[in-house]
Amino acid sequence: MAWELNLGADLAMRASANVSALSYTGNPPVYSSGGIAQYTAVTQDTSTKLPMDVIAATSTSLPIYGILQNRSIPQSGPGAIGPGESAQVRWLGVTKLMAGSALDPGTLLMNDGSGRGILATTGLRTFGLNLSAATAAGDEVSLLLVPLNTLAP
Repeated sequence: MAWELNLGADLAMRASANVSALSYTGNPPVYSSGGIAQYTAVTQDTSTKLPMDVIAATSTSLPIYGILQNRSIPQSGPGAIGPGESAQVRWLGVTKLMAGSALDPGTLLMNDGSGRGILATTGLRTFGLNLSAATAAGDEVSLLLVPLNTLAP
């Protein structure tokens, strides 16, 4: 089971206006798509050039700001935030992270095209050390987040 430790290393940011709108299905409504998913990597929106505007980290070559901690309220289960919403971004410490594939503990991670954690590839930017196992994409893992954005060996 994934766990996290908040060391007070969270930044108050904002989901960019360029983030897609949230979609819900069912009654009661359940998040289905859009926005920035909770526990995924975020980076600066370079199109707005506003330092506090974040989007999902969809590029593996850009540095990340950290991992999104919050979701729109009220929601149950996995969630996301939509355009203009407050973004609580953890930049250091232990955080939950959505896995993009099966992962073993003790591996260096980078983001995939959706901001989820995958095994770091040589020459691309890493952002932390995986602390728990994931059996498939969509599982939550614990990540020792050290966003030095160093290149994987």
